Amino acid sequence: SPGKRVGDIRLKYSDNRTPLGYVPIPAGVIVGEPGPTVLLTGGVHGDEFEGPVALLKLLRRVEPEHVRGRLIILPALNAPAVRAASQRKQTSSLSARPT
Repeated sequence: SPGKRVGDIRLKYSDNRTPLGYVPIPAGVIVGEPGPTVLLTGGVHGDEFEGPVALLKLLRRVEPEHVRGRLIILPALNAPAVRAASQRKQTSSLSARPT
């Protein structure tokens, strides 16, 4: 149904320090009239802030009546690295390891 929803995706993560834990990944969905779905991601590298900032602004400014379809916005896909302002975080396998 049309509307705007904001919250977290709970990505399961477990290691010796946090068994049965999860990593919260911020997410927003804006649904308007029927149409295509578009996924927008930012924050793959935690030390690059332009993408997350732009996507958060987009999430705040766009209203469902301006959308045909669905926008799925993940402004901090690699949330642990974004929180640490680091290229990648140890819990992340999203970045290739340097050779």
